[in-house]
This record gives sequence, C-alpha cells and structure tokens, in this order.
Amino acid sequence: MNTTMNSETSEKAHKNLVHDLNNHKGFTVGHINCNGLLNKIDEIRIILEESEFDILAITESHLSENVTDDEIRVENYEIIRKDRNDGSTQWGGVAIYYKGCLNTSEYFIQSCNIEAIWLNIILKGQTFLLCCVYRHPNDKNFLQKFQKCLDHFIRRTNIVIVGDINFDLSKNVVSNNHDTKKVQDYKLLLKTNNLRNIIKDYTKITCDTKTIVDHILITHVSKVKSSGVYDPCISDHCLIYVTLNFERQRQAPVYKTTKNYKKVDLNQLRKDIANVPWWVTTVFDDIDDTTWAWNTLYDD
Repeated sequence: MNTTMNSETSEKAHKNLVHDLNNHKGFTVGHINCNGLLNKIDEIRIILEESEFDILAITESHLSENVTDDEIRVENYEIIRKDRNDGSTQWGGVAIYYKGCLNTSEYFIQSCNIEAIWLNIILKGQTFLLCCVYRHPNDKNFLQKFQKCLDHFIRRTNIVIVGDINFDLSKNVVSNNHDTKKVQDYKLLLKTNNLRNIIKDYTKITCDTKTIVDHILITHVSKVKSSGVYDPCISDHCLIYVTLNFERQRQAPVYKTTKNYKKVDLNQLRKDIANVPWWVTTVFDDIDDTTWAWNTLYDD
C-alpha cells in the first residue's frame, strides 16, 4: 500500500513538472545529484524525453575514463563531462546534457581547481554563462577557489550556476549542525557577485534532516519565469529546475513629426511670417507662456 502511494505521488509530481515546463515556455535548465549516472541512465533518459530540458546538469556522476560517452548517450542531446580521475575516490564528477541544436562552447579555467563545467551559450542574440558545480562537503577551501573562478567572469552579466554546493540555505541550519560561519561566508560571496539562489524548497530530505543544498544561482532574477523542486526518486537529492526568458522586450514605437522644407515656396513663407501678429508674445510675463505663444503662431 505504501509503495503504491509513493508511486502515485511520484507520478503526480512528474506530471506537475512537465505541466509547469509546458506552461512557462522558455529556456529550461535542470540539475540533479544522481549519485551515479551510469546506473541511473535509463531514468535520466526518461526525464529528458518527457520534460525536454534544454540543459540538464548532473553532479556526482561517478564516471571514470572506463565509461564511454556512448554508454550514457541520450538521443538529441550532447554531453560534456568532467570525471574525477585523480585516483582519490570514485565519487564526485559533473556532467552537462544539452540539446544538440544549441550554440555552445566550453570554458577552460586552468587556475580554477573545483569540480565544475563552464559553458558559454548564445541564445536569441544574447550570451550567457552556465555552470554546473559540485562541492564536496569536506572541501574547506571551496569558497576561495569558487571566487577565483568567478573573478574570470567579473564583466559577465548573464550567469546561471546550478549544482550541489552542500551549503544548507534553509532556515534550520543550526538544528542540522551545519557550519553556520561557512554558510554566512557563502551568502556573502553570492551577494558580492550579484548572485541569488532561487530555490526555496528542500532539495534533500532524510529521516533526520531537511536541507536546501542544491542551488540555482542567477544574476538576473527578472529573467526567471518559473522554478521548482521535483523528486524523481532516483537518489537522495531532488531535481531542481528553472525556466528562463531570454526574449528581448520589444519597445513601444516612438513617433516623431518633422517639417519638410524641400518644396517650400520661400516667397509665400516670407509673406506668411510677415503677417503673423508676433506682438502677442510680448503680453506674457512667463517665458514658458511666451514660448508657447510663439510656437502656436508659427505652427498655424
């Protein structure tokens, strides 16, 4: 009975996700810590087939050089991956699925020693930077390294960063025994770089804790049409998503009236000007009234 209820809840949540994405037409970006991409690839393919994300970012891909791109390929999508091949652990790793029709190019930052992929995207005449990042909970120097990365893009105004950053931004940080000082430092970094997290619901729920450790950071919140959290039940993290509007706002037309003097009869114009009772303009004390009277006589 409990399994059936969980299945029905998951199906309803998935329908709500697809409905939200379809209702808010725009550029869609999703992220999930899948806790192993290879053994979840069938579920990821279903998510991409039904939701049609423009971009789906993956953290904790757990891939190595022994796993080929063909094994994790999704139809109509390209993949960029950054595996953790340093031999320290089999975990970690990030990847980005993006639609093959997108105009993209990857950024390589030699001095940026974090697990991240930086992707430059040109869309509707606008350029924006997308990043997928993973922070290991024990990485104490992450903020300094992350700031170094952001320093490379100090002049960029359209930035979208998604990932599992493992700083809990929920209101019950203290009760979850998180390092509150680090969370405050992280918030300060976001404020300094004009970044705001738009995910407000819990992204990781266990028997003992509820946390918001998966974030979507954006410079221009005005471009957000919708965002949310959805649990596809494939890991202990939820999928987070955002729909962005990159349509340029059309300005209302401006009409200007001009006088065309190319075909003017100059002799007649002189006679008309000579017959105008210009003395009327002298009866006003206010210069604005005088100007108004002069223009009215001239236009007539």
